[in-house]
Amino acid sequence: MNDHLKLYHKVLSVMFILICGLIIISFGWIGFATFTERAGNNGDLYYYYKLTRSQFYVFNFVIVLIALVLIGFQIKYLIQKNPKYLTMTFWAFAIFMSLIIIAEIYLETRFNGKG
Repeated sequence: MNDHLKLYHKVLSVMFILICGLIIISFGWIGFATFTERAGNNGDLYYYYKLTRSQFYVFNFVIVLIALVLIGFQIKYLIQKNPKYLTMTFWAFAIFMSLIIIAEIYLETRFNGKG
């Protein structure tokens, strides 16, 4: 196993860990607010997307779970200094972000605006 990481491996890993952390915070809070039936935009956002409460918080918590798994693998391969698998997690992150963007675009097409 090659135990030499290049600078871009380290920089991209830290950047992706921070981005996944932001995803966990934002989607986690929306999912938590929906699950606990909190009043306000985050708790009632599923109405606008024409989804049920359970569909919407499962969607949000799945995204949070995937982001947690990606953070775990990033940290694991950084500690092991394994550039091959670290590069694979970069591609997995790119696919994950693409799927989030596609899902958000799809949900926006279902958006039921007020007024």
